[in-house]
Amino acid sequence: MYKIRQAHLKDCQLISKMVTECAQKEGIMLPKTPQRIMENLSNFFVAEIQGQTIACCGYKIWVNAWAEIISLYTSAPFRHLGIGAQLLKECIDKARNQGFQKIFTLTFKPDWFSKRGFRQVNIDELPHKIWGDCAYCPKNAAGPGDVKCDEVPMVLAD
Repeated sequence: MYKIRQAHLKDCQLISKMVTECAQKEGIMLPKTPQRIMENLSNFFVAEIQGQTIACCGYKIWVNAWAEIISLYTSAPFRHLGIGAQLLKECIDKARNQGFQKIFTLTFKPDWFSKRGFRQVNIDELPHKIWGDCAYCPKNAAGPGDVKCDEVPMVLAD
């Protein structure tokens, strides 16, 4: 059985490693340095099994009360157990409790997020500051909305 908890400072290195390896091997998320994880540490959760961290998810705060779901990852042997969905719920609940009503994500897995209440939107509906993260994307020149950018912008339906 897994346990979900708030991430701690000691988790930054491992979260960074899991997310960056996924970015490199699967190409479905942006790599994150431990420093970038630390910037949003209070908004990250991890899942553990027998003390081993096997999954993570966080959210990033943007202008005009937007929160972006970031770095949702579950180690391959533990996928399809509902851990990612539970981590997503923890992040959404915490963001909503803090007053954020507009929650979005940029994803390569739109079907997964659709099943959890997200709907696809036009990139122009999201805060334009998100383009700053494009600098960390391996596709670099392609920002959200660029024909080379295949991330799907999605918003949690009210």
